[in-house]
Amino acid sequence: MLLNRWELLQQIKCVKLQCNKHVTCCCGWLCVGIVGMHVTLRVLTPTCHDGIIVFVTGDCPELGNWSPQAAVPMTLVSSTDSGDVWSTTVNVSAARVEYRYFTACVLQSFSSASTHLAEVKECCGCIVAVQNWESDNKPRIMELTGATVDCDRDVYGVRDGVRSVSRGWLDGQSEICLRMHGQALWLRNEAGSETRYCIKCEPVDMRPAMLCSKHLRFSPVYVTDFAGSGFSHQAVSGISFNGSNDHVTFKVQSCGLELVAFKFLLYCNDDDSNCSKMNEIGVAFYQVGTSSQPDVSIIPVTSSKQQIVGTLRVNAVVVNPIQKFPKDLNFSPQCYDKPQQSLKIGHRGLGKSYNKGVRSARVPENTVLSFSETAKCGADMVEFDVILTSDNVPVIFHDFMASVNLRSSDGKRAHALKVPVTDLTIEELNTLNITKWQDSMAVNEDERPFPTLRHCFEALDPRLKFNIEIKYCMHLLSTGQLEEGVQHFPERNSYVDVILGDIFQHAGDREILLSCFDPDVCIMLHAKQTRYPVAFLSQGETGKYETFQDSRAASLQMAVNFAKVESLTGVVLHTEGLLKDVGLIDLAHSYGLSVFCWGEENNDVSTIKLLKKHMLDGIICDRVDELIQAFHTDQQQ
Repeated sequence: MLLNRWELLQQIKCVKLQCNKHVTCCCGWLCVGIVGMHVTLRVLTPTCHDGIIVFVTGDCPELGNWSPQAAVPMTLVSSTDSGDVWSTTVNVSAARVEYRYFTACVLQSFSSASTHLAEVKECCGCIVAVQNWESDNKPRIMELTGATVDCDRDVYGVRDGVRSVSRGWLDGQSEICLRMHGQALWLRNEAGSETRYCIKCEPVDMRPAMLCSKHLRFSPVYVTDFAGSGFSHQAVSGISFNGSNDHVTFKVQSCGLELVAFKFLLYCNDDDSNCSKMNEIGVAFYQVGTSSQPDVSIIPVTSSKQQIVGTLRVNAVVVNPIQKFPKDLNFSPQCYDKPQQSLKIGHRGLGKSYNKGVRSARVPENTVLSFSETAKCGADMVEFDVILTSDNVPVIFHDFMASVNLRSSDGKRAHALKVPVTDLTIEELNTLNITKWQDSMAVNEDERPFPTLRHCFEALDPRLKFNIEIKYCMHLLSTGQLEEGVQHFPERNSYVDVILGDIFQHAGDREILLSCFDPDVCIMLHAKQTRYPVAFLSQGETGKYETFQDSRAASLQMAVNFAKVESLTGVVLHTEGLLKDVGLIDLAHSYGLSVFCWGEENNDVSTIKLLKKHMLDGIICDRVDELIQAFHTDQQQ
C-alpha cells in the first residue's frame, strides 16, 4: 500500500547529502549543518499525489551539487485551490546559487547481495526517483546578499510566464511499461460492440512484508491512451478502454523487478466513458519475466467466483537505467532549438550509393567523406544509421546484413555470404572483403564503409548537426520474422546504452537528433537521458516497404499520436504518405512536435518547395548538394 504524503515526509525528513558541511545525526542520516547564510525556499506546485515529494537541488554542496540523491526534500506547508505550497530552509555558504525544483518519489533499493533477510531490513537504502523537473534552458538564480534570503514567489516550472516541465530520467530505478492495444481483451460473454470497459493496474509486491516499511516499493501508476495528451496519474477507477482498438499504456517505476507482479481489474461500463458506474468482470495477474515470449503475454481473466471469463493480452517492456550515468547530465536541459526554417538534411551524407532507378551518389554513402562533403555544400544536418558490432562498437551502416565476399576452395568461384553486422567484430568489418555497392578496400580511410561513430564525432566539423538513426531490427507483419532474414538481435536496453554511452563520451557540444523506427527504442532513448531530443521514425502505410508488426508503426497518424503521448520531440514521417495528408503537419505542430520528413519524393525540387511552405522542421534528401544549388539558382533568377 502506498504511504500518504505526510507519512512519507516524516520518514525522509533527513536526506543523505554528500558534502563536508553536514553532520551525522543519531538516526544515521546526514543532515544539513548550521553554517553559512540562512535561505528559505518556497514554491507553489500543482497538487501533488500521495507519495510525491518536492525537492530542490542546485550547484552548491548544500543543495546536492545537482545530484537527485543528494537533493533537499521540501515540506508541504499548505494546500490551496491554486495548488500546494512547499518550503525548506537551508544554510548556504556560496554568494550565488543556481537551483531547480523537481518532484520525486522515494523508492526502496535493496543491495543485491548475499545479505540475510534480517540484515536487509536494516540496510534498505533508497532511490530518489525524479518524476518531473523544471527543464528551462537556464536554472533559477539567487544572489545571497544578506544574512537571510527568502525566495517565496517561485511557481513550479514557470519562468517569465513560460512553463517548462519535463519528465524525469531513470537514475537507479527501472520503468515497466505495460501496453494493451488492438484486440487485447477477449471475453467469453461479450457485452456488445458499443460497450466500454474500465481497466485499472495495481502493482503487487510479492516480497515478504517484513523486508521494508520505510520506503515505497513502486512509484505512482501513470496511464495514457492515444486520445489523451500524455501520461497522468491513474484515477481511482482506472481508465476507459474498449478492448478492441484502443491503445492504453501503464507505466510504473521500481528499483527491483524480482517478485513484481501486476493486478489488472476489469469493469464493464454501460453508462459513460468516465468509469463512474461499473460492474466488475474480473481480475488478471501478470508477472514480469514469466512470459514465454519476452514482450507479449496472454493472461486469463478470473471472476470473483474463480472462473476464467476471458483473456487479456499485455505487451511489456522494461526500461533500465544506464549504468554509470554521467553526473554532468543530471538536470541537463534538452539541447534542441526548434528550427526557424526547414533544415537541409543530407540522407546518409550525399545520398544513397545505389538504388534502382535513381542515380548513385558521387561519393560512397554513410562514409566520413560523404558527411564531410555534405557539410561543405551548406547542409545543416546529416542523417546516418548506427548499428553495433559484436564487440559493441557503434558503426555507421544502413543494412542489418553485410555481404562477405568468399571464394570456393579451388579459388575459382566467388559468392557473397550475408552475415548480420551484429555478429561481426569491428576488426572483421575492416579486414574482410565486405561490399555494399561500395569498395570496402578503398585506400582513403574516409571513403571506407563502417566508420565508427566516434571517428565521425572527431573527424567532422562540430557545427554539422547529426541525425543519428538507431538501427534496431523489427518484426514484419507478413511473416512475424525479423527484417532482412535476421535470426536474432541484441537486447534493447544494453544495445541502446552502448550507443548512448558513445554519444555522451564523444559528442561534445554538437547538436544531435536521435531517431528510430522501433517505438520501444524511442521510449528508452527518452527515458534514459534528457539532453538529446528523440524523434519517432515512421514509414506509415506504403507499398514500398514491408509493414511492421508493431501497431504503433502502422500509420503516420499512429506515429504522431505515439510521439505526442510519449512526449517525444518530434516525428520523422515518410513523405509519400505526408503528401496525401499534409494536415498531419499542422496536427503534429499543434501537439508541440517537430516534423521532419524522408523519402525519395524529397529528391524533387518542387516537392521540397511545397513541404517548406508547410513549415516542416527538416527535410531529409539525397543529393542535397545539387538541391541546395538548385534553390540558390532559383533565388538568383
